[in-house]
Amino acid sequence: GYKSVPAYLADRMELQLGGYGVGYRGMCRFRSGPIFMQPVMQGFDYAWTLDTDGYFPADLSKDPVERMWREDKVYGYSHVSRDQASAVQHFWEFCRLYIESKGIDPKGTKMMRRLTDALVLRDTYWHEWNRVLFMNDIEITK
Repeated sequence: GYKSVPAYLADRMELQLGGYGVGYRGMCRFRSGPIFMQPVMQGFDYAWTLDTDGYFPADLSKDPVERMWREDKVYGYSHVSRDQASAVQHFWEFCRLYIESKGIDPKGTKMMRRLTDALVLRDTYWHEWNRVLFMNDIEITK
């Protein structure tokens, strides 16, 4: 399962990392890709996930799934925010590996420039990323 820890990591892994236990991290692992490989998902065009502590930052006046379908969108999120450093440890390094493997320009869109603008954080430690990310407590994916 997604909460299991491979034997080679068992004695090297912190069971509580930044206050996040194995169960929470297993959920993150599952939602980062394997959820889309589940046979039941083949019958759907969109998946909408909602964390137990997720909330809508405003009232919904329209159906977000309908809008995504009509506008041929592939990802919907509730808001963009900066996360705490302990919650995103090594996140940017793995994003860069993915970005580079896919030939994506990390400053190629307005949104990516916003996410990678280190001046937003006014912090030289992060260099390329300001810890701003899509908050996926509520997300819709195609």
